Amino acid sequence: MAKGVNDTTGGWRLRQTASPYLRQHAGNPVDWWPWSDEAIAEARRLDRVIFLSIGYSTCHWCHVMERESFEDPATAALMNARFLNVKLDREERPDVDELYMTACQQFTRLTEGRPSGGWPLSAFLDPRSLKPFFVGTYFPPRPAHGRASFTQVLEAMADAWSARRGEAIAQATHLGDLVERELSETPRPATLEPSLAARAADAICGFEDRANGGFGGAPKFPQPVMLELLEAAAADRPALLDVVERALDGMSIGGLFDHVGGGFHRYAVDATWTVPHFEKMLYDNGQLATALARSLQRHAAAGRDEAAAFRRRTLRRTLDWMLQEMRLASGGIAAALDADTGTREGETYLWRPDAFKAALEAHGAGDLVDWARQTYGLDGEANFQDPHHPEDAPSWVLRLTRPPAELLKSAGLDLDTFGRCEDRAMRALRTARGRRRQPARDDKVLAGWNGLAIGGLAAGALALGDEGDEHLEAACGVADAVVASHLLDGGGDGESDGSAVLCRTSDGLAGTLEDHALLAEGLACLARTLSARNDPRAARFLAISDRIVDLAEVRFGDHRGGGWLDADPGRPDLFTTPRRIDDGAMPSGSGTMLNLLLDRFERTGDARTLDRVAASIEWLSGAIAAAPVAAARSVIAVDRLARLAPERLPRVTFAGDEAPPVRVRLVPAVPTFESGRAEASLEIEIDPPHHINAHDPGGSGDEELLGLRVLALGGDLHVEAEYPEGDLYRERLRVHARRISVPLTLRRSREAGVGRLGVEFQACTDRHCLRPMVLEVPVP
Repeated sequence: MAKGVNDTTGGWRLRQTASPYLRQHAGNPVDWWPWSDEAIAEARRLDRVIFLSIGYSTCHWCHVMERESFEDPATAALMNARFLNVKLDREERPDVDELYMTACQQFTRLTEGRPSGGWPLSAFLDPRSLKPFFVGTYFPPRPAHGRASFTQVLEAMADAWSARRGEAIAQATHLGDLVERELSETPRPATLEPSLAARAADAICGFEDRANGGFGGAPKFPQPVMLELLEAAAADRPALLDVVERALDGMSIGGLFDHVGGGFHRYAVDATWTVPHFEKMLYDNGQLATALARSLQRHAAAGRDEAAAFRRRTLRRTLDWMLQEMRLASGGIAAALDADTGTREGETYLWRPDAFKAALEAHGAGDLVDWARQTYGLDGEANFQDPHHPEDAPSWVLRLTRPPAELLKSAGLDLDTFGRCEDRAMRALRTARGRRRQPARDDKVLAGWNGLAIGGLAAGALALGDEGDEHLEAACGVADAVVASHLLDGGGDGESDGSAVLCRTSDGLAGTLEDHALLAEGLACLARTLSARNDPRAARFLAISDRIVDLAEVRFGDHRGGGWLDADPGRPDLFTTPRRIDDGAMPSGSGTMLNLLLDRFERTGDARTLDRVAASIEWLSGAIAAAPVAAARSVIAVDRLARLAPERLPRVTFAGDEAPPVRVRLVPAVPTFESGRAEASLEIEIDPPHHINAHDPGGSGDEELLGLRVLALGGDLHVEAEYPEGDLYRERLRVHARRISVPLTLRRSREAGVGRLGVEFQACTDRHCLRPMVLEVPVP
């Protein structure tokens, strides 16, 4: 598309892109560029700072900042005069987003004392190195709540580049180095025990909200990967499944689940799962459909009919939502639904009693008004007030007021009657709601996200039995469509040569490790469901899955030691190539690859595949050991390896000549004992970026934390230490950094001889922990 005659800003550039998010900004007076080699070259030619704004089409605060700042002519004029302004859709380029979100977390840790981030992400980049020297998120149009206004930030960054460029570049270099260390460096290998999954499961249970289900407080996220880890650990401890079921109950009963239209919203803003953040993401629903399917199978096998019926209802409505509201004419499934309808958050989904009653009466369910009001909470107080529009009347997010078994008992209804009443009521409300304005849909077909959806449809079809036939055929249709449009130069027969390329989007954006791993996983799940039904299509989908795994090995495999890169190595628009094992809203590509290769080994017995898994787990073992809860899928792979070939788990001995990042000295070096007693102190120096846990580190049980201890190791020596409290780290742990002093009282009954103190600690960075160490200090 050429530039229009009256198009004086960069809107014409954004209109040429396939991203709905970028096209949303095409009408701004800002001279936007899409993230591209051309934009970077232009910034260098003009010698201008790149202002990089990252978001996504269904992001509420992205819309707010657009209305307040990017649509404002005066703000746009300042941006156009001083910066090269770039828009990026994080869902198209998760690798770029990962770099600058990590930079934001590092920057806020340095400047505010704790890491934070979110979208919209606002970064100011050195155009040469592409490293950021200032990073934030949403900025208001006027100073508020301790935040500078966006125009103040713009002016400060422009002035810094023109008047203090050396400082800005130095800060960008430092921040870029921190990002590179976190995302690209692999911690030293560590010993992994067969009990790792059990310990991680215990840590997850320490976060459980038993009253409401799920983990932590507000805001509360579904975290389906944690449910996967609990299910894996439940092979030895079946009681862990109770934690899984409570989480699924809480989500399915609450307003996180859309009882009228089906599907789950992104997260709840409260601890009770009542009020959601209203966007709906395909990746959440694909993963939760799989979790619901496994739960349904367990309930059905145990003869828990009421629980199974409730799971079946939630599962079917989630699968139907994906197919009825999200499936495109091309055959793939769209990425997301917006949180906002127009300028109102959640407007489509909210009810008030008069509209609720009118909808039921108008569509043949007037006899159910009283029952529905009591069942979905409209007989109580409103639960939603739009904070951005306090003038609006309060409204209700629909949620079940009690667990289904209690609702059946209180209403005096049997299971079938309750189901028929609910179906009638929801059909009436769905018809009425369909006449309202609807949230915008992001029609990107992302390979990895569709892989999660294919897996959810296939798992759901298997759990639903004959009721799932339509979902199984839909899963096959989605798989065929995505493979045809995203797997290029090799077709979909699984036998193409090395020229095949998997794209992230249908318009040819480069696929990431996440895309390869998650699409391969979804196709493998589909193959298993088809195989269970003796459907010959299973072999073809399994062959394509294997082919995509092989492509990922060639494209992203790090064969220096093991593991995988998250993006193509050496991309000029990435100042470092990320490689992470953390599972977040999306499962990690590396953890998924480990499990796909283990699946292959279990099918084939191929020794080279097991060698590759064992080598990769050893290479990644330091990162896995440092934060097992954050690396749930990798921990599942460790657990599987421990069961298949326990001798292949990594065993690491610390090299004695390797200098630890901590030094200890006794002051005075020769304490003066009077009557067998001496006062002294231990001076401990800790090399940045390491820290050590305080003696009583606190925390919430997510790891086995080793606190600082001073021990008497011999020489008739006894020691009492006054341990300093430590500094608060990540809002829950107490740690020490750089330099601390520990006052000591030493006692001994003999005057002669040399005693020894042992200083036990574990040194960690923000990214990983070293193995525990004991440094010895002589006491003459």
